[in-house]
Amino acid sequence: MTDGSGPKERAAQGPDSLRAYLRSFDPTDPQGAQALSAAYEALAEDAARFHEILLAEVDRVLQACEREPENGAPFLAASALAFFRGKSAGALETGIRMRLLPRLGMSVVQVRRLCADLLGDFMKPHDREAIDALTRLLADRDFRVRHFAFLVLEERGALPQGYRPGLADQILKRLTDWSDYL
Repeated sequence: MTDGSGPKERAAQGPDSLRAYLRSFDPTDPQGAQALSAAYEALAEDAARFHEILLAEVDRVLQACEREPENGAPFLAASALAFFRGKSAGALETGIRMRLLPRLGMSVVQVRRLCADLLGDFMKPHDREAIDALTRLLADRDFRVRHFAFLVLEERGALPQGYRPGLADQILKRLTDWSDYL
Protein backbone atom coordinates (compact mmCIF):
# COMPACT_ATOMS: atom_id res chain seq x y z
CA MET A 1 0.00 0.00 0.00
CA THR A 2 2.25 2.73 -1.26
CA ASP A 3 -0.24 5.47 -2.15
CA GLY A 4 -2.19 5.60 1.13
CA SER A 5 -5.41 4.17 -0.31
CA GLY A 6 -7.10 1.07 1.01
CA PRO A 7 -8.92 -1.76 -0.75
CA LYS A 8 -12.27 0.04 -1.00
CA GLU A 9 -10.65 3.10 -2.55
CA ARG A 10 -8.72 0.92 -4.98
CA ALA A 11 -11.90 -0.98 -5.85
CA ALA A 12 -13.58 2.33 -6.64
CA GLN A 13 -10.78 3.03 -9.13
CA GLY A 14 -11.63 -0.16 -11.00
CA PRO A 15 -10.90 -3.89 -11.04
CA ASP A 16 -7.35 -3.54 -12.34
CA SER A 17 -6.49 -1.17 -9.50
CA LEU A 18 -7.96 -3.54 -6.91
CA ARG A 19 -6.17 -6.51 -8.45
CA ALA A 20 -2.83 -4.66 -8.38
CA TYR A 21 -3.45 -3.55 -4.80
CA LEU A 22 -4.07 -7.10 -3.58
CA ARG A 23 -1.16 -8.49 -5.57
CA SER A 24 1.17 -5.96 -3.94
CA PHE A 25 1.00 -8.04 -0.75
CA ASP A 26 3.00 -11.24 -0.46
CA PRO A 27 0.90 -13.83 1.40
CA THR A 28 4.08 -15.62 2.53
CA ASP A 29 5.28 -12.52 4.38
CA PRO A 30 3.66 -11.95 7.81
CA GLN A 31 3.00 -8.26 7.09
CA GLY A 32 1.62 -9.09 3.65
CA ALA A 33 -0.65 -11.77 5.10
CA GLN A 34 -1.91 -9.34 7.73
CA ALA A 35 -2.60 -6.71 5.06
CA LEU A 36 -4.45 -9.26 2.94
CA SER A 37 -6.55 -10.31 5.93
CA ALA A 38 -7.52 -6.69 6.53
CA ALA A 39 -8.25 -6.18 2.83
CA TYR A 40 -10.47 -9.28 2.65
CA GLU A 41 -12.39 -8.10 5.68
CA ALA A 42 -12.86 -4.64 4.16
CA LEU A 43 -14.01 -6.11 0.83
CA ALA A 44 -16.36 -8.70 2.34
CA GLU A 45 -19.51 -6.58 2.11
CA ASP A 46 -18.97 -6.14 -1.65
CA ALA A 47 -17.62 -9.64 -2.23
CA ALA A 48 -20.21 -10.47 -4.89
CA ARG A 49 -19.08 -7.49 -6.97
CA PHE A 50 -15.44 -8.57 -6.90
CA HIS A 51 -15.90 -12.34 -7.03
CA GLU A 52 -13.56 -12.94 -10.00
CA ILE A 53 -10.72 -10.94 -8.43
CA LEU A 54 -11.31 -12.57 -5.06
CA LEU A 55 -11.35 -16.08 -6.56
CA ALA A 56 -7.95 -15.34 -8.08
CA GLU A 57 -6.86 -14.32 -4.57
CA VAL A 58 -8.20 -17.57 -3.14
CA ASP A 59 -6.10 -19.48 -5.68
CA ARG A 60 -3.03 -17.38 -4.94
CA VAL A 61 -3.29 -17.74 -1.17
CA LEU A 62 -4.06 -21.48 -1.21
CA GLN A 63 -1.13 -22.06 -3.58
CA ALA A 64 1.12 -20.15 -1.16
CA CYS A 65 -0.07 -22.48 1.64
CA GLU A 66 0.78 -25.48 -0.53
CA ARG A 67 4.25 -24.13 -1.39
CA GLU A 68 5.14 -23.13 2.17
CA PRO A 69 3.26 -25.38 4.59
CA GLU A 70 5.63 -24.58 7.47
CA ASN A 71 5.08 -20.83 7.10
CA GLY A 72 2.11 -19.58 9.10
CA ALA A 73 1.70 -16.36 7.12
CA PRO A 74 -0.22 -17.72 4.12
CA PHE A 75 -2.47 -19.67 6.48
CA LEU A 76 -3.31 -16.42 8.27
CA ALA A 77 -4.33 -14.88 4.94
CA ALA A 78 -6.26 -18.02 3.97
CA SER A 79 -8.19 -18.10 7.25
CA ALA A 80 -9.43 -14.59 6.44
CA LEU A 81 -11.34 -16.07 3.49
CA ALA A 82 -14.04 -16.84 6.06
CA PHE A 83 -14.96 -13.13 5.92
CA PHE A 84 -16.62 -13.89 2.57
CA ARG A 85 -19.10 -16.34 4.07
CA GLY A 86 -22.75 -15.32 4.01
CA LYS A 87 -22.20 -12.09 2.11
CA SER A 88 -24.71 -12.88 -0.66
CA ALA A 89 -21.79 -13.76 -2.90
CA GLY A 90 -23.03 -17.12 -4.17
CA ALA A 91 -20.58 -17.41 -7.06
CA LEU A 92 -17.66 -16.55 -4.79
CA GLU A 93 -18.75 -18.93 -2.04
CA THR A 94 -19.30 -21.75 -4.54
CA GLY A 95 -15.92 -21.02 -6.11
CA ILE A 96 -14.18 -21.16 -2.74
CA ARG A 97 -15.94 -24.41 -1.89
CA MET A 98 -14.87 -25.92 -5.22
CA ARG A 99 -11.26 -24.93 -4.51
CA LEU A 100 -11.29 -26.40 -1.00
CA LEU A 101 -12.82 -29.79 -1.78
CA PRO A 102 -9.99 -31.26 -3.91
CA ARG A 103 -7.39 -30.00 -1.46
CA LEU A 104 -8.85 -32.21 1.27
CA GLY A 105 -6.97 -35.07 -0.39
CA MET A 106 -3.60 -33.33 -0.60
CA SER A 107 -0.54 -34.85 1.01
CA VAL A 108 0.23 -31.60 2.87
CA VAL A 109 -1.32 -31.97 6.33
CA GLN A 110 -1.53 -28.24 7.02
CA VAL A 111 -3.49 -27.68 3.80
CA ARG A 112 -5.91 -30.53 4.57
CA ARG A 113 -6.45 -29.07 8.03
CA LEU A 114 -7.06 -25.55 6.71
CA CYS A 115 -9.44 -26.76 4.01
CA ALA A 116 -11.43 -28.95 6.42
CA ASP A 117 -11.85 -25.97 8.73
CA LEU A 118 -12.77 -23.49 5.97
CA LEU A 119 -15.08 -25.88 4.17
CA GLY A 120 -17.46 -25.64 7.12
CA ASP A 121 -17.90 -21.96 6.27
CA PHE A 122 -18.68 -22.58 2.60
CA MET A 123 -20.74 -25.76 2.60
CA LYS A 124 -24.27 -25.65 1.27
CA PRO A 125 -27.05 -27.02 3.47
CA HIS A 126 -27.07 -30.81 3.20
CA ASP A 127 -23.95 -30.66 1.00
CA ARG A 128 -23.49 -34.38 0.30
CA GLU A 129 -20.18 -33.95 -1.55
CA ALA A 130 -18.60 -31.96 1.29
CA ILE A 131 -20.08 -34.21 3.97
CA ASP A 132 -18.69 -37.29 2.23
CA ALA A 133 -15.26 -35.68 1.87
CA LEU A 134 -15.18 -34.63 5.52
CA THR A 135 -16.41 -38.05 6.61
CA ARG A 136 -13.41 -39.60 4.85
CA LEU A 137 -11.18 -37.24 6.85
CA LEU A 138 -12.44 -38.75 10.10
CA ALA A 139 -9.92 -41.52 9.34
CA ASP A 140 -7.07 -39.14 8.43
CA ARG A 141 -3.66 -39.98 9.90
CA ASP A 142 -3.35 -36.47 11.39
CA PHE A 143 -5.43 -35.88 14.53
CA ARG A 144 -5.86 -32.17 13.78
CA VAL A 145 -7.35 -32.93 10.36
CA ARG A 146 -9.69 -35.47 12.00
CA HIS A 147 -10.56 -32.90 14.65
CA PHE A 148 -11.53 -30.16 12.17
CA ALA A 149 -13.55 -32.64 10.10
CA PHE A 150 -15.28 -33.81 13.29
CA LEU A 151 -16.10 -30.25 14.39
CA VAL A 152 -17.62 -29.31 11.04
CA LEU A 153 -19.65 -32.50 10.77
CA GLU A 154 -20.77 -32.29 14.39
CA GLU A 155 -21.88 -28.66 13.96
CA ARG A 156 -23.98 -29.66 10.95
CA GLY A 157 -25.41 -32.76 12.60
CA ALA A 158 -23.79 -34.84 9.85
CA LEU A 159 -21.58 -37.24 11.81
CA PRO A 160 -22.00 -40.81 10.59
CA GLN A 161 -24.49 -42.86 12.59
CA GLY A 162 -22.69 -44.51 15.48
CA TYR A 163 -19.43 -42.62 14.91
CA ARG A 164 -17.33 -42.44 18.04
CA PRO A 165 -13.99 -40.62 17.98
CA GLY A 166 -10.92 -42.41 19.28
CA LEU A 167 -9.55 -41.67 22.73
CA ALA A 168 -6.96 -39.13 21.50
CA ASP A 169 -9.66 -37.33 19.53
CA GLN A 170 -11.99 -37.29 22.55
CA ILE A 171 -9.23 -35.75 24.66
CA LEU A 172 -8.55 -33.13 21.99
CA LYS A 173 -12.25 -32.26 21.79
CA ARG A 174 -12.43 -31.88 25.55
CA LEU A 175 -9.30 -29.67 25.60
CA THR A 176 -10.64 -27.40 22.85
CA ASP A 177 -14.33 -27.27 23.83
CA TRP A 178 -14.91 -24.08 25.77
CA SER A 179 -18.71 -24.19 25.59
CA ASP A 180 -18.95 -25.23 29.25
CA TYR A 181 -17.13 -22.03 30.22
CA LEU A 182 -18.93 -19.52 28.01
